[in-house]
Amino acid sequence: MNKNTWQTAAMASIFVGLGCVVAQAQSAPPALYGITFFANQLIAIDTTNGAGTLAGPLNATVSGYGIAARYGRLYTFNPNTDQIVEIVTGTGLLGQSINIGVTNLAGEGDLAFRDDGTGFLASALHTNGSPANDFYSFDFIAGTSQRIGTTSEPVSALAFDSSNTLYALKKDGTNLYTINQTSGSLTAVGALGLAMSSPFAAMTFGPDGTLYAAINDQLYVLNKNTGLASGLSTNVLDIAAC
Repeated sequence: MNKNTWQTAAMASIFVGLGCVVAQAQSAPPALYGITFFANQLIAIDTTNGAGTLAGPLNATVSGYGIAARYGRLYTFNPNTDQIVEIVTGTGLLGQSINIGVTNLAGEGDLAFRDDGTGFLASALHTNGSPANDFYSFDFIAGTSQRIGTTSEPVSALAFDSSNTLYALKKDGTNLYTINQTSGSLTAVGALGLAMSSPFAAMTFGPDGTLYAAINDQLYVLNKNTGLASGLSTNVLDIAAC
């Protein structure tokens, strides 16, 4: 299915990233955010029922590789500029852009941050459309990156748990995986129990260890030990009315 067909069918509900920010008040639930691909919007998501509300439109076209939280701030990778970009959670406005020294990346992918602040980036394509499956680590304070290698399949979602294990979903995949952070090799954890009908997916851990995933434009909780997906809502992430 081509890009225009996806845009017409999905009506701006295609999510390419989820990010979780710990709320300041201890009694408040964590703030879960999603970023849309075609509509270029930041969405706040209710973790109890999956309902999404518009936090704000991004003020520039990003075509983001997902979103990830680092020390309470949200970031995405913008393939239009090959830079990491901050997204302000309250408004969706873009903050600082950080050059990490990567070029020629395109297609779906994702980023995630380890608890020491080190970032990891997966990219599916080169700009000429040829498969890349590149896997990088990066330090945006130093403005440097290292190409670790390639993943055996294109990765569309990344997330670290509290023990710094890196989890992944692959494009059009049916399993949850872990990724070796020094080689990029994938190891299957287990079956999701559903098939992906969208080429986009997203994933993040909440502060309580819950693994959330946006698959087929619906919100799920994944069992990180078995991979099994449990749906929070059958009508989640449908934000066409926003």
